[in-house]
Amino acid sequence: MNALNLGKNQGIKLKGCPFCGQEPVFTADRDVIDDFDHSYTISCFVCGISMGDEYKDGAIAAWNRRHEESPSEIERCIK
Repeated sequence: MNALNLGKNQGIKLKGCPFCGQEPVFTADRDVIDDFDHSYTISCFVCGISMGDEYKDGAIAAWNRRHEESPSEIERCIK
């Protein structure tokens, strides 16, 4: 597979790494035999985590998805 690094994410709006906040790197892996078979990956080289999808929009949505930052059940009961 050839990895195509999309540089400064070419205008794609990505949130920082969910663990350390660093800027992620977006890559597209292309199968040399079939130019239409792409796998998209977003990675943080500081934490070493990555997330991917068969489709570009799917990879972006997965990376940008965050757990809702709401009070826990215990915090709600204490108030």
